[in-house]
Amino acid sequence: NFIVTNTLFPSDICMKEVLIEDIARVMGCDKLPMSMPMINAGNINFDQRPRQVKQLIHQVLLASGLDEAIGYSMTSRKNLARCQMDQMLSIAVTNPLSAEQEILRPHLLPTLFPSLVLNINRGNRDVRLFEIGNVFSPAGETTTLAIVMTGRRYNDWRLSRKENVEFVDIKGVLAQVAQHLRIPITFQ
Repeated sequence: NFIVTNTLFPSDICMKEVLIEDIARVMGCDKLPMSMPMINAGNINFDQRPRQVKQLIHQVLLASGLDEAIGYSMTSRKNLARCQMDQMLSIAVTNPLSAEQEILRPHLLPTLFPSLVLNINRGNRDVRLFEIGNVFSPAGETTTLAIVMTGRRYNDWRLSRKENVEFVDIKGVLAQVAQHLRIPITFQ
């Protein structure tokens, strides 16, 4: 037990936390007992369904032969224009680190297409990518799925005819996702 009286000098001892810190420094921090804080996680209500749905979609897409791409949440107006989405409402970053990160992405494609272009430029023309990520608009933040495919449908040397991927390939992948989620899907 300590009895502490405050003197006029030094005047920085005005809170008990400052005094406790000074006592710990004098005694030696290595002599203080250590313990982990007690947190009762049972009281925290957390809806697991969005995470489970995202994991299920992720598993179905990987099983369908797609690779996951993870893009930054920020992009440039130039990337938006390249995807012909420069008319979309976007949220500007007040103090961007670079010109490549000047807005929050309103769609996943402006950050997914550079990965596609990088693969094609490196000689990989048979690309199947997806991204599950957040997009931002003045209305709020939404989790979205984007899929891009290019090149041959199957990379099988035994096939004499090499067919390119088409819209029906993406449609088939989306139908599989909908079947696993047990939700109806229609295409127009």
